[in-house]
Amino acid sequence: MKRPKIYLALLVVCGSVLGAALAVVVTGAASLAGTPPNDTTSHTREDGPPPPPFNRWISPVSGKFSVPEWDDRHISAEEKAKNPAIDPRWKPFSECLAARKLETRPDPTRPFVKADLDRLLNGVNTSRPDPGANKRIRQGEAVQGLAGGFLECADEWLSIRIEDFSKFGLTIPPIE
Repeated sequence: MKRPKIYLALLVVCGSVLGAALAVVVTGAASLAGTPPNDTTSHTREDGPPPPPFNRWISPVSGKFSVPEWDDRHISAEEKAKNPAIDPRWKPFSECLAARKLETRPDPTRPFVKADLDRLLNGVNTSRPDPGANKRIRQGEAVQGLAGGFLECADEWLSIRIEDFSKFGLTIPPIE
């Protein structure tokens, strides 16, 4: 007669483990999607709930620094390079990096484009090669070097939601 109680206990334990695993997957998916803050009055959070236990700019799966894709047109990478769709947040983002003496572009007089973002991310990921340590960096946590500058400038500029662009003087440029 004790077996039904054992099965019931086993069922409860399995359910708890599956629930915890689902919570981890949902949290990771939100991070991968680059979920912007819900705050509509400012693009920085100075009050409110504590930061999440992950960083939106670091993949919870790979531990690599990343930025959500801006140019989602269904054309080849070569066509995108010839006629780039430039995220209006990239200019102030690159100025933020330059102000921290973290310029990585070969020609800073040219507009910041996807290739510049890719080069920057490659440098950030090279400077912090430990994915386990990267996954433990929380949103808003102070980090040194290129990675720290990237995180600070990304939080300041790349987290601005499209519907809030006008508050910061940003407009989406037409694609030729």
